[in-house]
Formats: sequence, C-alpha cells, structure tokens
Amino acid sequence: MEENWIISLAYSLGITEPVNGTWIEAVGRYYGLSPVNGTWIEAIVRHMGATEIENGSWMYTMAKKQNVHNERSFGLALGKKFKESTPTITLPTEPTGPTGSTGSTEPITPPAPTGPTIHNLSYNSLVGVTNYNNAPIYGLYNYSFYAAIIYIEELQALATQPEAFTGLEFQVSGYSTGYTKANQVLKMAHIQQTQFISTAQADLTNITHTDLTTVKNNYSQTFVNGWNAVNFDTNFEWNGVDSILVIFENRSGQWNSGYGWGESHTYGLRSTAYLSASQQLDAAFPTTQPLTRSRNRLNLKLKY
Repeated sequence: MEENWIISLAYSLGITEPVNGTWIEAVGRYYGLSPVNGTWIEAIVRHMGATEIENGSWMYTMAKKQNVHNERSFGLALGKKFKESTPTITLPTEPTGPTGSTGSTEPITPPAPTGPTIHNLSYNSLVGVTNYNNAPIYGLYNYSFYAAIIYIEELQALATQPEAFTGLEFQVSGYSTGYTKANQVLKMAHIQQTQFISTAQADLTNITHTDLTTVKNNYSQTFVNGWNAVNFDTNFEWNGVDSILVIFENRSGQWNSGYGWGESHTYGLRSTAYLSASQQLDAAFPTTQPLTRSRNRLNLKLKY
C-alpha cells in the first residue's frame, strides 16, 4: 500500500473503494459527514476534534492532532501513522466449486493503488489581485521565462496521491482582445527546494528538480482577461511527496503591443519565501542569466 495518508486512513477503517472517484470523500461519508466550506478534508479534521485551521493548512492541523511530524511531507507522515492500524480485510472470492456453490472466503490484503486516475477536478491556488507584469509572459520582450512553486502542503488535500495533472488555468488582466503568442512551451517538474535562490537560472541551473516534463509544446496562446485554460498533451504525474515546479516559456521571438499582466497572490504560510522567478530578453531565450525572484505567485489551477 502507498504510504498515502487518505488511502491508509481509508483502509484502516475497512474502506476498499473510493466514492465518486475520491478516497477522501469515501472517508468523509464513512463518518457521516458533508464537506465543510467545500472541502472534505476540513470536515474530516474537524470531526477529529480540530476547531480551527493551524498554519494555514488542514493537513498540518491533522498531523498535529495525530501527533506525527513532517517526514518530507505531513501526508507521508500521516500515511505511515494510519498504515500501522490497517487491518487485514476479509472479502468474498470468486466461486470455485460447481454451479450454485457458495464460494469460499479467505483473508486478503487490500490491493495497492494501480496508478493515478483522472477525477475531472482541480487544485486551486490562493487568489490575489496584485498585478505581476512578468507572469506568465512578459509581452514587452521577444522571449521570457516564468516559473512558480506549488508547495507540498497545498497539494495534500487532493482526493488521492499521487495524481496525474492533465491541464492548468492561469489568471490575467489588461490584455487587448485577440492578443496571441505563438511558440509557447509549458513544463512541470518535482522540486526539492522551498524557494528560488539568488543564483537560479532559466536553464534550471541551481534549481534542484526531478522528472522535468514538457506537458505542452510549441502551442499558440490567445490571452483573455480572466482565467485561461491549457490542456496538456502529456500529463504530469505528481509523486505525492514533492512540491511542484510550473514553468512558462515564451519563445515567440517577437513582442506585441496590447500585452497585460498576471494576477498574483502571496502565500502566508511561506511569507518570506521566493515563490516565483522570471527573466526576459530580446536577443534570445534566456538561459544563464540569474532570475528575478518574487514573493508573489501567479493565480493558478491544476486539473487532475
């Protein structure tokens, strides 16, 4: 069994199937709950005795209630905790005797998840209204790079872990009608750092990452004021343990008037961290130039 907090908790309760595609809903319904403020995790943690969120994360609150500590992630620590109490579950097997026989039962261990499934849901980042010219592109320049970190504790309330991300949305404003950029590239990776350091570069030098994936390549993006959707050509499989790096590469080779800005937010739980970084050039796509860091981050949604 994956050391995944919600699946481990489900098995410890004798639940062997998700409800409506999600394990967290299955656990919530097991307890006879309904989502609180739109989320099952808040309902479950409040059911366990929490009265308010701590450090901006219901996952952190649950971990504290269960007296476990962060082992790369609170989800991993909780998964190990709940796995310790997972029972052996007895389920009926297929009949093996003549037609009409009752079939036998024998103890079996619940099966491990076979891999990420698509839930047609989305992770929504915090949403702010701070104008951010550098994100997701900087239209005044021929080429630009923008990257943002989505942290592990923000992702741990997803239905199951790991997940396959199938697309994203980003929020912009100030663009002229029909503003379009060709030769756009979108990438994702797992990142082991908690912020961008001062020597980070657009070629990802000094950014500790793994599983770099080009999820959308050489596409045209027409920017509309509000939320803009991008469906991936290649899904990104999140490992359920690391934070995620999202990278926008503008390789159009020309600037156009009518460009706007990204809408962005700060993240209180990591208020001193550099959540995003960018660089832009006219001569060529930036590679070795140090990135300009920011404590603001583009408003994002991840589809899974």
